[in-house]
Amino acid sequence: MTSGIFSKERQLAFFEEQKHCNVKFVFVDPNDVSGEATIEAHQLVLAINSAVFEAMFYGANVGSLTKKLSSSEDPSKVLVDISDVKFSVFKQMLSAMYGKEVQFDDVESACEFYYAVHKYNFEDAVGFVEIFLLKNLTSENAILILETAETFNNDNLKAACLKIFKENTLEILADESFLNAEISTVETLFKQDSLQIESEMDLVKALERYIEHTEDRTGIIEKLRPAVNSIRFLTLSFEQLAEVVSRYPILSSDEVLNVMSCLLPDKNCSKMPKGLSVSRQIRHNSVDCCQMARLLSNVYSSKFCPHCLPIERPANHPIWLCPRFSNFSKKIFVKNTYLKYGHAALMEYSYNDLKKIYQLYVDCGFVKK
Repeated sequence: MTSGIFSKERQLAFFEEQKHCNVKFVFVDPNDVSGEATIEAHQLVLAINSAVFEAMFYGANVGSLTKKLSSSEDPSKVLVDISDVKFSVFKQMLSAMYGKEVQFDDVESACEFYYAVHKYNFEDAVGFVEIFLLKNLTSENAILILETAETFNNDNLKAACLKIFKENTLEILADESFLNAEISTVETLFKQDSLQIESEMDLVKALERYIEHTEDRTGIIEKLRPAVNSIRFLTLSFEQLAEVVSRYPILSSDEVLNVMSCLLPDKNCSKMPKGLSVSRQIRHNSVDCCQMARLLSNVYSSKFCPHCLPIERPANHPIWLCPRFSNFSKKIFVKNTYLKYGHAALMEYSYNDLKKIYQLYVDCGFVKK
């Protein structure tokens, strides 16, 4: 066992010192004085770790992807041109094949590494990178990871990214990463059945920002049509639809008028523009809303203070009048939100207001998840 460890260390040392190598990889590198960067390795080590390298160096079509060096260099050494993987990423992948520990500076570099190990079928590294991406998945990088997952049909990564989007829709729509997303990614996001939005106008406004950020707008409306078709216009009011036609270019005036006709009492959708969603279901996480409303129902009231109830003090006062609840800004927020909705049921609150009230009560210990 010990000799195996030392053998691996010796292999890595030979690679790092570029000793006795028999394959040379060449990259076009504008930062290099010669215009190219090179790195050498050992065919057998690479073939052991990668079926792609095995086929390249020892397969039936050996020589089709490689060439021999000129007689002025070692004629036994194979030359391979690399054009679609960065030199630094390729070197990191080769180092990993020799047993060096892989560390990433950020998620972007991990996604580049993920592309390389997939292209060269380095199976031992694929799972490691996936775990790293899942552990470091946030609202800020969810779109980048989602597009990486889509490229390689990774359902686990894709599901995790879409879960983040559903729970943090407004935050992601406002992030710069959304403006740089692929059009197919925008379509995927807009198709989700549950979103954390106030109304479908949030999607309309996000599309406007996306269009404004796009440098080449040739045919952009047509390209975005699948995403537009996923917007549930029938959940909007007449006033909101009027705003769509006056401010946003995603639908024509005739299309908006036809959508409006579907909002009349008879709810006849025969004039609905072809392809547009006919769903009248408001998109918010209804399960999440029900759970938050249920947990809040016993403590969120204008008559009883949740701060005083558990300790048998007189509790016949609202939380914003409780002298023992010292956080003034939170008390004011609760009061203003309660007065905003009057005596409406918690399920009638907007998703964002309900979530803020719920999180505040959890933070204060009035509600246990």
